Amino acid sequence: MPGSNSYVGLVITSRCSLQCAYCLQDSSPEKATRLEVAQICRILDDARRLGFGCAALSGGDPLMHPDFSEILDAVEESGLWLYLETNGKLLSEPVVRRLGKLSRGIRCWTLVSLDSHRPELHDRCRGHGSFEAAVQAIRALRCANISVQISKLVSPGDFAEGFDLDPFVEFCKADLGASGVKISRVLPTGRASDDRFTLTDSQVDEVCQWLRGREEFGKYLFSTDFILARDAQDCRRLTGGDRGVWVTPQGIHPCNALQEVVLAGPEELAGVEDRRLQEKFARLRATALLDADPDLVWGCPECRRATLGLRGQVKPVLA
Repeated sequence: MPGSNSYVGLVITSRCSLQCAYCLQDSSPEKATRLEVAQICRILDDARRLGFGCAALSGGDPLMHPDFSEILDAVEESGLWLYLETNGKLLSEPVVRRLGKLSRGIRCWTLVSLDSHRPELHDRCRGHGSFEAAVQAIRALRCANISVQISKLVSPGDFAEGFDLDPFVEFCKADLGASGVKISRVLPTGRASDDRFTLTDSQVDEVCQWLRGREEFGKYLFSTDFILARDAQDCRRLTGGDRGVWVTPQGIHPCNALQEVVLAGPEELAGVEDRRLQEKFARLRATALLDADPDLVWGCPECRRATLGLRGQVKPVLA
């Protein structure tokens, strides 16, 4: 997506219609924390003024926000491109029509979570009926000519019968008409802070090998997590080239997986972009160079893995 390194991710609500076992946000139907519309409008105004290209709405599930329609109006007025992440369960016909109208005025993408082409495997951690809801949402979006990408989380359960995502990717491409598949791993945060969701090094290597052998899918498959695991030089957070930030009710974070690192308050985007964000990344790079314990490095598990794998090589790469 053009401008993908220049985005503001907005975690507009912690409430979600599902309660997935490996949710990094620890979201659920009972959660009530959210950004208010007035806050979101100010953040979008700052983002446009600072030259950001895209607003990524996330959660929880953003469709659970009581003022979701007003938030779409605010994004449309800002002129930013919209990237909407959802599990699809609440994607009603009126919402699809609204997104279809929005996509005719500005560029609009959606990302729907789908973990398998087999309902029982998808539902095992996301809840009964979640597969059918996601598939129906994807088909409805495609019928409205809205671009749909699919987010696949790789967990140890994918290795129970031998790792092979070819049938899943074919299902997404041929049956659902998705424009791409994002392959990620379960991050050890939120409810996923449990060893049963963590991939072993050999499993990570197996996924990397599988990705390398799927040239026939070209750019249809994309994976930040596993690309970083095999080539840390591609990590724009380590090299300081990623301008994306995430905003939650608790504050602004350098990455959606780093909720514990708060750069500023949720409405202080201008200050973070001008000064503090680059200071934080400078500290990340410096810490990586010092051969420090990777668990103390500010970065997602991929950054920490990269620090371990590139000791003695990191300095010339990041200098």
